[in-house]
Amino acid sequence: MHKQDQNSTDGDAHGLATGLRRRIEDDWKRMHAWRLWHRSIALLFAAFTIAIPVILAADLLPERSKYIQKILLLIVALAGGLNAAFQPARLSTMRRADMNKSRRLLDDYCAKIIQYREDMQGLLNAYRTYSKEFADIYDERGQRLIEPLLAISGKRRADLG
Repeated sequence: MHKQDQNSTDGDAHGLATGLRRRIEDDWKRMHAWRLWHRSIALLFAAFTIAIPVILAADLLPERSKYIQKILLLIVALAGGLNAAFQPARLSTMRRADMNKSRRLLDDYCAKIIQYREDMQGLLNAYRTYSKEFADIYDERGQRLIEPLLAISGKRRADLG
């Protein structure tokens, strides 16, 4: 192999390694953002379902505000229903586990990149190993989201059939 060909292969291996690192980092950032979103929504739902009934039960609103009371009751019912249907607190916990798994994978991968910095074959092997592991984690996460939907869909078909 010529010196120029060797440098081209080295650049490609480092490019692959950098690209995978960037994908894992982006995945971790997405999981972090989703976790914050789910946690915020869960806190908002909890605040509504706790505070509004207390306000209504304690008669803290003026007697003339019947429409406001009805609207508040609708908000409580909506928040409770959405909380039960989408379970944002549970999703936040799942995203935390996903975040930690991605972070661990990224840390292990970075350690391998440093270990094989000069060994192109070792770098390519590390890329293949961690790329497959990242894809497996991503697929597993997708299955966790899809399987409940398929189970609900199958139950509905069985109920209708």
